[in-house]
Amino acid sequence: MSPAKAIDEALIIIGRARMGKIPCDEALDRLWEILVNLDFELKITNTINDEALELKSQLMN
Repeated sequence: MSPAKAIDEALIIIGRARMGKIPCDEALDRLWEILVNLDFELKITNTINDEALELKSQLMN
């Protein structure tokens, strides 16, 4: 899931919880899951980017 989609989903969950359509505990659980997944995806992306930059640096030398 892209960061933009994760933010959109989180905002929808918050809105539903504020309107009383879902319990707050469920909203918090779903938001936690979104944050954990987003954190993982960003770390993987950063790792791949760092490795690509290192490889590029090695090839340039």
